[in-house]
Amino acid sequence: ARILIAEVIREVRKQEDERIRKGLRTNAVFKSLIDITGRYTELDLLENELVVRDSDEEFRLSELSTGAREQVLLALRMGFSEQIMGKEPAFLVFDDAFQYSDWKHRERLVEQVIRVARNGWQIICLTMDDHIRDLFRKRASSVFGDKFRFADLSEN
Repeated sequence: ARILIAEVIREVRKQEDERIRKGLRTNAVFKSLIDITGRYTELDLLENELVVRDSDEEFRLSELSTGAREQVLLALRMGFSEQIMGKEPAFLVFDDAFQYSDWKHRERLVEQVIRVARNGWQIICLTMDDHIRDLFRKRASSVFGDKFRFADLSEN
Protein backbone atom coordinates (compact mmCIF):
# COMPACT_ATOMS: atom_id res chain seq x y z
CA ALA A 1 0.00 0.00 0.00
CA ARG A 2 2.87 2.39 0.83
CA ILE A 3 4.41 1.89 -2.63
CA LEU A 4 1.05 2.46 -4.31
CA ILE A 5 0.45 5.66 -2.34
CA ALA A 6 3.93 6.94 -3.19
CA GLU A 7 3.30 6.27 -6.90
CA VAL A 8 -0.04 8.09 -6.79
CA ILE A 9 1.53 11.08 -5.03
CA ARG A 10 4.36 11.14 -7.58
CA GLU A 11 1.84 11.11 -10.44
CA VAL A 12 -0.28 13.87 -8.87
CA ARG A 13 2.85 15.98 -8.34
CA LYS A 14 3.88 15.43 -11.96
CA GLN A 15 0.43 16.50 -13.20
CA GLU A 16 0.43 19.55 -10.93
CA ASP A 17 3.91 20.57 -12.08
CA GLU A 18 2.73 20.37 -15.68
CA ARG A 19 -0.31 22.54 -14.88
CA ILE A 20 2.01 25.10 -13.27
CA ARG A 21 4.38 25.06 -16.27
CA LYS A 22 1.42 25.56 -18.58
CA GLY A 23 0.15 28.45 -16.45
CA LEU A 24 3.59 30.09 -16.45
CA ARG A 25 3.45 30.21 -20.25
CA THR A 26 0.11 31.98 -20.51
CA ASN A 27 -0.20 35.44 -22.00
CA ALA A 28 -1.49 36.91 -18.71
CA VAL A 29 1.57 35.75 -16.75
CA PHE A 30 3.96 36.64 -19.58
CA LYS A 31 2.57 40.17 -19.92
CA SER A 32 2.52 40.70 -16.17
CA LEU A 33 6.14 39.53 -15.85
CA ILE A 34 7.39 41.93 -18.51
CA ASP A 35 5.25 44.85 -17.32
CA ILE A 36 6.23 44.49 -13.68
CA THR A 37 9.90 43.59 -13.91
CA GLY A 38 10.81 45.43 -17.08
CA ARG A 39 13.48 42.79 -17.58
CA TYR A 40 12.43 39.17 -17.36
CA THR A 41 10.69 37.58 -20.32
CA GLU A 42 10.13 33.98 -19.35
CA LEU A 43 9.34 31.75 -16.39
CA ASP A 44 9.70 28.00 -16.03
CA LEU A 45 9.62 25.33 -13.37
CA LEU A 46 12.78 23.21 -13.36
CA GLU A 47 13.48 20.57 -10.75
CA ASN A 48 10.83 22.04 -8.43
CA GLU A 49 12.36 25.51 -8.59
CA LEU A 50 11.12 28.57 -10.42
CA VAL A 51 13.51 29.90 -13.07
CA VAL A 52 13.34 33.31 -14.77
CA ARG A 53 15.01 34.34 -18.00
CA ASP A 54 15.87 37.62 -19.58
CA SER A 55 17.26 38.08 -23.09
CA ASP A 56 20.71 36.82 -22.05
CA GLU A 57 20.60 34.74 -18.89
CA GLU A 58 18.66 32.30 -16.74
CA PHE A 59 18.32 32.67 -12.96
CA ARG A 60 16.81 30.53 -10.27
CA LEU A 61 14.35 32.57 -8.24
CA SER A 62 16.46 31.93 -5.14
CA GLU A 63 19.44 33.64 -6.84
CA LEU A 64 17.65 36.94 -7.40
CA SER A 65 17.87 39.92 -5.08
CA THR A 66 15.02 40.28 -2.63
CA GLY A 67 13.58 43.17 -4.66
CA ALA A 68 13.74 41.29 -7.97
CA ARG A 69 12.24 38.17 -6.36
CA GLU A 70 9.45 40.33 -4.93
CA GLN A 71 8.69 41.69 -8.42
CA VAL A 72 8.62 38.23 -10.02
CA LEU A 73 6.28 36.92 -7.33
CA LEU A 74 4.04 39.96 -7.71
CA ALA A 75 3.92 39.33 -11.47
CA LEU A 76 2.93 35.72 -10.79
CA ARG A 77 0.16 36.71 -8.38
CA MET A 78 -1.24 39.31 -10.72
CA GLY A 79 -0.83 37.22 -13.87
CA PHE A 80 -2.42 34.09 -12.40
CA SER A 81 -5.22 36.16 -10.85
CA GLU A 82 -6.05 37.75 -14.19
CA GLN A 83 -5.77 34.40 -15.96
CA ILE A 84 -8.09 32.66 -13.52
CA MET A 85 -10.65 35.46 -13.45
CA GLY A 86 -10.57 36.24 -17.17
CA LYS A 87 -12.48 39.45 -17.86
CA GLU A 88 -14.27 39.24 -14.51
CA PRO A 89 -12.77 41.70 -11.99
CA ALA A 90 -12.00 40.59 -8.46
CA PHE A 91 -9.81 42.01 -5.71
CA LEU A 92 -6.18 41.82 -4.64
CA VAL A 93 -4.65 42.59 -1.25
CA PHE A 94 -1.01 43.66 -1.05
CA ASP A 95 0.75 43.81 2.30
CA ASP A 96 4.04 45.71 1.92
CA ALA A 97 4.41 44.07 -1.47
CA PHE A 98 7.02 46.52 -2.79
CA GLN A 99 9.11 47.26 0.27
CA TYR A 100 12.30 45.62 -1.07
CA SER A 101 12.08 47.11 -4.56
CA ASP A 102 14.24 50.09 -5.36
CA TRP A 103 12.60 53.46 -5.88
CA LYS A 104 12.86 53.29 -9.66
CA HIS A 105 10.94 50.00 -9.78
CA ARG A 106 8.35 51.10 -7.24
CA GLU A 107 6.86 53.55 -9.71
CA ARG A 108 6.48 50.76 -12.29
CA LEU A 109 4.87 48.52 -9.67
CA VAL A 110 2.38 51.19 -8.64
CA GLU A 111 1.51 51.77 -12.32
CA GLN A 112 0.83 48.07 -12.82
CA VAL A 113 -1.44 47.89 -9.80
CA ILE A 114 -3.31 50.93 -11.11
CA ARG A 115 -3.59 49.25 -14.54
CA VAL A 116 -5.36 46.32 -12.90
CA ALA A 117 -7.61 48.67 -10.93
CA ARG A 118 -8.58 50.44 -14.16
CA ASN A 119 -9.94 47.09 -15.33
CA GLY A 120 -12.38 47.09 -12.43
CA TRP A 121 -10.35 45.22 -9.83
CA GLN A 122 -10.51 46.40 -6.25
CA ILE A 123 -7.05 46.81 -4.78
CA ILE A 124 -6.15 47.06 -1.11
CA CYS A 125 -2.55 48.04 -0.43
CA LEU A 126 -1.19 48.03 3.09
CA THR A 127 2.19 49.61 3.68
CA MET A 128 4.36 51.08 6.39
CA ASP A 129 6.61 52.70 3.77
CA ASP A 130 5.99 56.44 3.31
CA HIS A 131 7.42 56.47 -0.21
CA ILE A 132 5.07 53.72 -1.43
CA ARG A 133 2.15 55.42 0.33
CA ASP A 134 2.96 58.72 -1.36
CA LEU A 135 3.31 57.11 -4.79
CA PHE A 136 -0.13 55.53 -4.47
CA ARG A 137 -1.74 58.66 -3.07
CA LYS A 138 -0.40 60.84 -5.85
CA ARG A 139 -0.97 58.50 -8.78
CA ALA A 140 -4.19 56.77 -7.75
CA SER A 141 -5.93 59.98 -6.71
CA SER A 142 -5.10 61.57 -10.08
CA VAL A 143 -6.43 58.50 -11.96
CA PHE A 144 -9.49 57.65 -9.86
CA GLY A 145 -10.38 60.96 -8.26
CA ASP A 146 -12.98 60.55 -5.52
CA LYS A 147 -13.17 56.78 -6.08
CA PHE A 148 -9.71 56.44 -4.54
CA ARG A 149 -9.79 55.83 -0.79
CA PHE A 150 -6.91 56.30 1.61
CA ALA A 151 -6.83 55.50 5.30
CA ASP A 152 -4.00 56.25 7.68
CA LEU A 153 -4.31 53.83 10.55
CA SER A 154 -1.73 55.68 12.64
CA GLU A 155 -3.99 58.72 12.96
CA ASN A 156 -6.50 58.94 15.77
